[in-house]
Amino acid sequence: MAFGGTTSVSGVTGNALSGDIDTFLQLLTTQLRNQDPLNPVDNTEFVAQLAQFSQVEQQIDTNQGIRQMLDVMRSQSLRDSVSLMGHQVEIAVDQTALTASGASIAYRLDQPVDGVDIRILDQAGEVVATIAASGSQPGLQSLIWDGRGTDGVRVQDGVYNIEIAAQRAGVAQNVQPLLTGNVAQVRIGDGGESRIVLDSGAETGVDQLVRISSVI
Repeated sequence: MAFGGTTSVSGVTGNALSGDIDTFLQLLTTQLRNQDPLNPVDNTEFVAQLAQFSQVEQQIDTNQGIRQMLDVMRSQSLRDSVSLMGHQVEIAVDQTALTASGASIAYRLDQPVDGVDIRILDQAGEVVATIAASGSQPGLQSLIWDGRGTDGVRVQDGVYNIEIAAQRAGVAQNVQPLLTGNVAQVRIGDGGESRIVLDSGAETGVDQLVRISSVI
């Protein structure tokens, strides 16, 4: 007698396993009750089936334990992230969104530089605008791109890539574009990761944070 479906753990729940075991035991009891005393049933297969049930049950217990551990870790991550509420943060990005009011661009300089060149590219990788930024002293720098391209004509609203290079003693150094704002909300993402929502509505994972300032 073979009782199918006992070797696969995928999709098996504790309730389903309990029902399978009950059915299996009922069949086993019935067969033992009706067996021929002169030709008793070989219980080797029954023992093997019970062993399979035991293995599946242990695996389900392990999976449930892992899920419980993940739930605890996610809750802890969320509690830790809540402490960011109200703080001003800087987030590493490589894009900016152009709207009717323009597009925000920010970056941080660790030392004085001779100049900063900003290139704005469309999704095809074509340069649509270049900006020679005036901010050359250490610290957070920010500006608003008005959306005008190299020909002076305003481009379409949308998401654009940003490349920033700082010139120092004739050597170009890449600079990380940033998104800045105050943390207005913390939530758990679809994958269980902590995510923060800025007062501007922008949302990102906590792992993209590069700087946290005091509460504003």
